[in-house]
Amino acid sequence: MRKKISKKKKKIYLGEVIEETGLYKLVDGTIFDSSSYVLSREEKTVTLPPQTVNLLKLFLLKEGD
Repeated sequence: MRKKISKKKKKIYLGEVIEETGLYKLVDGTIFDSSSYVLSREEKTVTLPPQTVNLLKLFLLKEGD
């Protein structure tokens, strides 16, 4: 007998987009600054490479489509 295994996907929803400044605020409190390539949450900050920034922007803009 086979059991069906289902995986739950954790979604990070886009809470707010301020495209003029390049800031993206996610519902979980993460801030993505596409102009300075920085991803930050609470006191943690990560600088992202340019290609990762471009991909993340595309994913965030397409979220919900």
